[in-house]
Amino acid sequence: MVGVLASIILLIALPIVMMIDQAGLKAAIEEGTGAGLDPEWMDWARITLTAYLVVASYFSLYSATQGAMFLWAVIPTDILPVLMIGLLWIPAPVRRYFKPQRPTAHQP
Repeated sequence: MVGVLASIILLIALPIVMMIDQAGLKAAIEEGTGAGLDPEWMDWARITLTAYLVVASYFSLYSATQGAMFLWAVIPTDILPVLMIGLLWIPAPVRRYFKPQRPTAHQP
């Protein structure tokens, strides 16, 4: 129930934020910067998304075990969050993308 409620809130909030800051959304899309997220927060974004996917999958499986009526649908649909977690952490290019960018010392 908590996972469903959190998902509903996020699905409602995202379009509202997009309507409120249309100029910022347009600029972020044109820049291709991932909505202008500060590089030092990139790793935290990945960690937060992973935690959300784990919690959502847990509650999905938990609710399915309470009444196995929809177990046939829960298992296949929980494969997607597991794949997303794998894609967030396994490929090296993705790890490099989310790695916090620290300023390097200037070498003359």
